[in-house]
Amino acid sequence: PEYFIGTSSITHIVDLESIVSNEEFSTTLKKEGKVRLIWILLVNGGPDENPKHMKNINQYAHLFRALDLDYLTIRTHASGQSAYNPVECSMASLFAKLA
Repeated sequence: PEYFIGTSSITHIVDLESIVSNEEFSTTLKKEGKVRLIWILLVNGGPDENPKHMKNINQYAHLFRALDLDYLTIRTHASGQSAYNPVECSMASLFAKLA
């Protein structure tokens, strides 16, 4: 059977916040105990991440305020360019095994 776990802009922000609070990621995400002030997010442009949608803009604004960032930018891959998305490329072998 196939399983689908739905995602939304809210679930993505909750995931990011939980990663920030996880001590295993402190050396990457924090400097001197504080969250790094500049974040650049690269998303695939799906409806649950695309910064063109107001619901996502609201969630990114929430993240910006919650982490007290100085700069947050969200960049998207162009349509049909997921082959260049490093996350999707790394997941391709997993998806092939699950198929």
